Amino acid sequence: SLQSEFLMDLASLKDLAIKYDVARASRLAADKHSQQLKSVEDALKTQIIAHCKLEKKQGIDLAGVFIDYTVKEKPFATDWPLIHGFMRDMNAMDLMQKRLHEGACKERWNDNVVIPGVGRVDQDILKVKVIK
Repeated sequence: SLQSEFLMDLASLKDLAIKYDVARASRLAADKHSQQLKSVEDALKTQIIAHCKLEKKQGIDLAGVFIDYTVKEKPFATDWPLIHGFMRDMNAMDLMQKRLHEGACKERWNDNVVIPGVGRVDQDILKVKVIK
């Protein structure tokens, strides 16, 4: 009957939701463990770099373990209006990464502002809570 098919569909949906919850919990636990490992990794890296700086060495050969330490120069913005002016004047759009700030776009959309060249796409968000 139609009612029994509906109940079977709900039972299948319940099973899927429980499996999803278990998979999500497992991933979150793995993420937490990964964050802890990253913290240990960062602390060890800091100690190794401090030693290299103290010894003023970029390469250290430790009989089968080679440490290569270099310093890389990275840019950071100190004056956005100046940067934007330079980019316009010199046609240097390659200085920027191509991504949009979701929050800034959403605020404008909420104010009915049309942003030329920006499209919208729906993203599915799913939240499941299993009471144990």
